[in-house]
Amino acid sequence: MRKTGFIFILFFVSFSLLSEIFPQVPDQIQKYRAEPYANFKYEKESILDGNLIRTLFKNTGEIGHWPFQPSGEWPKGSGHPYLDGMTLLIGAEVTAPGNQAVIHPIEASYREEMDVDPVTGEIWGMEPIPGYSNSLFTSPAISTLRQSWPDVWPDALNLPSEFNGNFPSYFGVNSNRVAFESFFIMDDSRDGEYLRSPYKYFPILSDTTRGGLGLRIETRYLQFSDAEVQNVLFMKYKITNISDFSYDKTCFGYYVDPGVGGPSSGGDDVRYNKDLELTYAWDHQGMGYPGDWKTGYIGFALLETPLNVGLSAVSLVGLAKTPDNPWPKYDETVWQKMIGGFVDTSITNTNVNIVFSTGPFPFSKFSTDSIAAAIICANDLDELILTTKTTKQFISNNFSLNSTIGNVSLTLTKPIDKENVSGILPIQYSLSNYTGTATHYIYHFTPQDGWSLIGKDENNSGYFYWPTDSVKDGIHHQIKVISITDSLVLAVASGFFTIQNHQITKPDIFINTPSTGSYLTGDVDVKFYGGDADGDSCLINFFYKADINSVPYLLASNLRETDLSFTWKTNNSSNSFSGELIGQIISKTDTNYWMINKLTVKNERPNPAITNYLVERNTTGTGDMQLHVIEPSLITGDEYLMVFDSAYFDKPTLYYKLYNKTKGNTFVGDVFEIENGVESCLFDGLRIVVNNDTTSITTVKKSLTKWVAGNSNAAFSIVRDVSYAGGWNGKADYEISFSDHIVDTTFIRQGMYIILPVNFEVFNITSNYRAKIAMTDPDKSGSFTPGDELRILEYEATKIKTSWIINYLLSPNLIPPTAGDVFRIVAEKEFVKGDSITFTTSGLVGVRDMDARPSSYSLSQNYPNPFNPVTKIQFSVPQNEIVKIKVYDFLGAEIATLVNREMNSGSYEVDFNGKTLASGIYFVRMEAGKFVETKKIVLLK
Repeated sequence: MRKTGFIFILFFVSFSLLSEIFPQVPDQIQKYRAEPYANFKYEKESILDGNLIRTLFKNTGEIGHWPFQPSGEWPKGSGHPYLDGMTLLIGAEVTAPGNQAVIHPIEASYREEMDVDPVTGEIWGMEPIPGYSNSLFTSPAISTLRQSWPDVWPDALNLPSEFNGNFPSYFGVNSNRVAFESFFIMDDSRDGEYLRSPYKYFPILSDTTRGGLGLRIETRYLQFSDAEVQNVLFMKYKITNISDFSYDKTCFGYYVDPGVGGPSSGGDDVRYNKDLELTYAWDHQGMGYPGDWKTGYIGFALLETPLNVGLSAVSLVGLAKTPDNPWPKYDETVWQKMIGGFVDTSITNTNVNIVFSTGPFPFSKFSTDSIAAAIICANDLDELILTTKTTKQFISNNFSLNSTIGNVSLTLTKPIDKENVSGILPIQYSLSNYTGTATHYIYHFTPQDGWSLIGKDENNSGYFYWPTDSVKDGIHHQIKVISITDSLVLAVASGFFTIQNHQITKPDIFINTPSTGSYLTGDVDVKFYGGDADGDSCLINFFYKADINSVPYLLASNLRETDLSFTWKTNNSSNSFSGELIGQIISKTDTNYWMINKLTVKNERPNPAITNYLVERNTTGTGDMQLHVIEPSLITGDEYLMVFDSAYFDKPTLYYKLYNKTKGNTFVGDVFEIENGVESCLFDGLRIVVNNDTTSITTVKKSLTKWVAGNSNAAFSIVRDVSYAGGWNGKADYEISFSDHIVDTTFIRQGMYIILPVNFEVFNITSNYRAKIAMTDPDKSGSFTPGDELRILEYEATKIKTSWIINYLLSPNLIPPTAGDVFRIVAEKEFVKGDSITFTTSGLVGVRDMDARPSSYSLSQNYPNPFNPVTKIQFSVPQNEIVKIKVYDFLGAEIATLVNREMNSGSYEVDFNGKTLASGIYFVRMEAGKFVETKKIVLLK
């Protein structure tokens, strides 16, 4: 359902003006006041996906964004929505200086039903303070996304210099304790409702332009992968009163619009549990649409409140857009609901507004209070209650569970670390110094599947018998027991143990550090754990890929299970914002891999110049091609033509033919198949690498998405709507053309999106028509300006869907677009039959000179290495000699003879094609006279 609502609200009540005039302001408060005001132009949206909850969020305190997805999706990847939207609300009871009226300002940021300035149309609400994210990036600062961080954090945080260029996690610089963390800061300075006559309330007496209540809200959203809280999203706030006034009473909460089962699933049911400080919702029909899936529960729990005031009021009201409904803009209605106590006990099968509030507490000027809450998802009510109890214990112990509280201890005696088990495993545990009732929940973990509940013991028996024969064999199994008593939650986990029920199984490898999303520089200690459940000895190799299209680069080889770590010198690796570390383990019978992705590798070093060799490009595809100089003496200086095709004899995949235009379009060599990052066969001293844009989710081609006419330098963040419900499935390029008069009108009125005549139009230049658009316009400029969001719309059958979401960023030295300016958006597209590229080799300079006569025998390391499926092997012969070069597998069996003949003095190169071979380690051996040398090569498919 779409319009249900919850409200937790933060209220600050009455003060005395006379005693508060011109107070002494502490230095830290002055730092906060000196920061730039928050503004809607700094709003950014991204996705929380660090555990099983996945949802959109904004740096305004809003989580979820109906009708766009994912909004409260659980479990991650299912497409099952549980939330339409929610936002933090902050309010106060104030005696207005201008007319002595008692007023109740409510601070919020939500997609609809907000107060607005009647003159400018600007929304009066909480907005983000600038400087706490990369101003040119689309997302708020996220721990796993280096591009989202500013290079330097604002002075108001008082962070040591080591934090600059790093993420200021709740747990310290670049901490890996949390799977996902977002950090941003808001204030309420844009709320000008009570600055006006007759109220004239100025929270900072010396500043008549700052509205609101004078609040600064430091916000963190945290997600953990721990078994006990993998269905929990934590929200932690540090709220500072930077105003000149102390507030005698305070309350806080959220406005929440649950959507359990999606908009077509009917009404929701809602109840609350005072003891657990929990309000929760479920679908009345128990069925989600589309797909007829069984729905679960979503809960909203208070975890930490100032002075432990806790939950003090819940009121359930049928939703309607009237002043007696507690929407954020109806300040007085919301206030009355917040002080009304527990009016209703439940509501069923309807759209509701729910006010969910703490009790009153004092909030002194210049002081800071911490507040925490959580979103919790569960399959049923029992599981929701269990997870809520666990979540409260987890946060009270600094985001962890202990095996001992006081003199009560939980012990796990079986399985033991590195034990080999099979068949039925008797899991054994016990509570010491405790005689009451307890329920034990048993979880199982593998790196591939994470934590899953496998059973529970409600009788406190101390045993749980688990059949392991249905589980994959491997060495990375772990058990965790969570025990809940009347007042305690304890947890204990085993070390890794081995399950072996079958005679032959794949070896296992698991990388402990670095973790997904890590920021790496200099020497990095890579820690791993590998082995084979069969007991076979293994070899372990590690590779690095700078991006999805690059060739894996060998970092370490021939490691053993007992090594457990190696040092990765990242300054020898390519810099990347999306690097991948690959661990490979090879046993006698099989090979397995483990990958860590989203790595940021950054080492400062000069970049080499790029040679320009393109003459003409006529392609639908947006990928790129590169020339690698292998043998400079063979370069002709000729001009060549690449022509792409998709059917050539027995080659069904995309390929290209190569012609020498200088020599009358003569055919050059063989047909070249396209494999990203893989070099072609050698021709005229060169090899070609083609990187085809084949991403499954359409993204913009950054090098081609730019201003193509005019002088504007306006910066946009451009992302694809990838939701099932709202995203368009096509690929097209667009141009946004600006004019000096009205040329189009927006198409959709919904929430923040309005019908508005605008001075620009959007053309689909792929299919040659004008596209429809939707736009937000918070500043009522009538044009596309910083802070606005533009959506390009396309029809899919009879439904309107979104192609691109374009956010206008506020950037330094902005030159806004004027009449005649044109911005082009180019989508990444694959090469297709008929695409062509013309290039020249005139003026190319090689990376090495092989004209000199070699002075000694040599066998060089193959390149690329690892390879798939072709690699080149270079060798030198100082005098006439019979040369043999052969390839052997890991067990010493001969695989191929590459060279077996007499050769003259010189430097040579030969190709080895492993297309028919399995991934693994091979050896190339060269014999020439008394010279013998062997190199290890790695085939990685």
